[in-house]
Amino acid sequence: MKRVLFLDDELEILELVEELFEMAGLEAVTASNPKAALDLLEKESFDAIVSDIVMPEMSGIEFFHIVKDKGKLVSPFVFITGFAAENEKIDELIGNGVDKLFLKPLQIYEIAEYIKKRCEE
Repeated sequence: MKRVLFLDDELEILELVEELFEMAGLEAVTASNPKAALDLLEKESFDAIVSDIVMPEMSGIEFFHIVKDKGKLVSPFVFITGFAAENEKIDELIGNGVDKLFLKPLQIYEIAEYIKKRCEE
């Protein structure tokens, strides 16, 4: 089963992700803040990473750069956001370590299917 690190500061989303990813045949390991996600990346390995962009302690973009600098970047790396204005910032990262951007409200099963397909490539 492919392991996915899913980072979002909205606990309701994390609860849904765990359940729906499992139904899709993926193991979701969730973190509600970037520090917790970085700690998990130091201890465990993942096949994919999904990160929210707008979070209180550190942005998802900052998180991405730290992960990349530490050599922990995996593909696919997917961003999610509820703010369409973030698209411009992400455009320059697509193809440079970021694979895709999904907008909220999330279609969680669609994200799971995308990750499964990319992990099979």
